[in-house]
Amino acid sequence: MKRINPVNRKRRAKAFEKAFHSERRVLWVKSLPCITCSREYGIHNSHVISRKAGGDYTTIVPQCFECHGNLGSHGFSYFCTEELPTPEAVKEWLLERATITQARWLDFHGAHAPLEIFGAEE
Repeated sequence: MKRINPVNRKRRAKAFEKAFHSERRVLWVKSLPCITCSREYGIHNSHVISRKAGGDYTTIVPQCFECHGNLGSHGFSYFCTEELPTPEAVKEWLLERATITQARWLDFHGAHAPLEIFGAEE
């Protein structure tokens, strides 16, 4: 049976590249511990700013399944503590960690590495 709306593979690949950068980067983030609870398994690429709100691969932090689900269901307020008393403080903390994650990725793979290293076309 023919799909009503066929998949535009180029558009899907471009959207994936914007949201996650590459399969290699996704796997690398999954190898990191959870940023919120330090769990080392079941890690997701969690967008601090949702893709719908304009988030891209530079706003990703590693989070375990549970923490990622809590962020999606309850928002930033779920992670409030004495050190991070407001949802805005939690968001800023997570965005700082996303910046650190991105810097580690660039250090690990080189800031100007050609895209073909990551399996993408230029």
